[in-house]
Amino acid sequence: MEDMMTDLDKDDLIRARAHQIWENEGCPEGQEADHWARATAEIEAGAGQPDAAQSAADAGERAEEEGNVPSAVAGPAARRRAAR
Repeated sequence: MEDMMTDLDKDDLIRARAHQIWENEGCPEGQEADHWARATAEIEAGAGQPDAAQSAADAGERAEEEGNVPSAVAGPAARRRAAR
């Protein structure tokens, strides 16, 4: 049976990749939509590459734990921490 990625899993992967793109570009402000679109395209194109997807997810989790994610792309846990 084929593994199905849930929308939540996919969003987490996209969020992590968008964060990597943001960091790689020097953390520019106002580029969230572009980073999200690029990350979406990359994740969808590489859906058959679980190692790359897991690497992106791990990087995103580390960034959120460190507080290095813009609120516009932060996951629920990071948004809760920021609200404290």
